[in-house]
Amino acid sequence: MKHISVVLIAGAMLAMTSCSDKVIAPRYTHVEKMLDVKPGMELSVVKSTLGCDPYDIYVDEQTGKSVYTWNYKHNERYVSSKLLDKKDGATVGDDRVKDMSTVYCIFSEAYILESISTSAGRADAVKLILFDNTFREAASDYKKYNSFELSKQKIEITDMSEKKAGGLGGLFGKK
Repeated sequence: MKHISVVLIAGAMLAMTSCSDKVIAPRYTHVEKMLDVKPGMELSVVKSTLGCDPYDIYVDEQTGKSVYTWNYKHNERYVSSKLLDKKDGATVGDDRVKDMSTVYCIFSEAYILESISTSAGRADAVKLILFDNTFREAASDYKKYNSFELSKQKIEITDMSEKKAGGLGGLFGKK
């Protein structure tokens, strides 16, 4: 009998905890609101624009600069697979939010927004910098990198494997 009461009490406790439909979740903003945030805005205007308080704050005591972070979710649409290839499939469906990301807002010591970065941007930063540098180099001297110009140039190929007077030939040989 005692064993049955323990099972009943444990079952009742499990039933009470599983009935709760509330969970703790951080506040989120949305991508559309982030598009309205621009460098030069005051912290209070950024908070108002994003519609919630920041999730976290980091302060550099030496410079007085601070980084405020907000969480945001990406907007998506759930559409019937039958509509994917149809014109209506581009606009109909249920709007949903998914996948949390973070936006980092860097403020001056006077709480003026200096720059904005997202977690996705930070992850792609090295690739973006390399692409930007490559693009700037190619654009600065486009004739040097123009494939049509390269094909017109006469390229001489010599046999580097021959022994030459005064040293070995080849790629690392002396002339």
